[in-house]
Amino acid sequence: MAENLNFAAKGSRCYNDSIAYCGKYGRLYDWVTAMVLPKSCINDMCALVDTKYKGICPTGWHLPNEAEWGVLTEAANVTDACGFSFLPSDCGRYGSRLSDVGYLGSWWSSSTCMNDNICEISNSYAVSIRVSYNDKTVYFRNSFKINLYSVCCVQD
Repeated sequence: MAENLNFAAKGSRCYNDSIAYCGKYGRLYDWVTAMVLPKSCINDMCALVDTKYKGICPTGWHLPNEAEWGVLTEAANVTDACGFSFLPSDCGRYGSRLSDVGYLGSWWSSSTCMNDNICEISNSYAVSIRVSYNDKTVYFRNSFKINLYSVCCVQD
């Protein structure tokens, strides 16, 4: 998809808590909502997620794993061949005020192992990517599952 997912799942939020921003920036989801896993997975170890994990994505699409994010970021930052421009939609912890729209964005990955060797380093972490508008640098990192990040889906 060339845009952030905008599926109104329970617990998802929009920038400034305004529906008007959903169309431009999409919605923000915690990890278990994005993955369609039980809420207990916020604080508990969950099974590792395979490639092409559908999660909240529509039929025929899936959340990108770490390797697929690598391909997407290379295409978007070098040629933008896929039309995905990393629109920074903000990020935040559930219940916090969102304020970095347009400057910072984070997206969930279906990978629970960063660099194939750190699997859910804590019960409360999963892998995400972060992109800064200013320098277009892409960071893979372990993030709290309770954080609210965007979702991008790739076609199966």
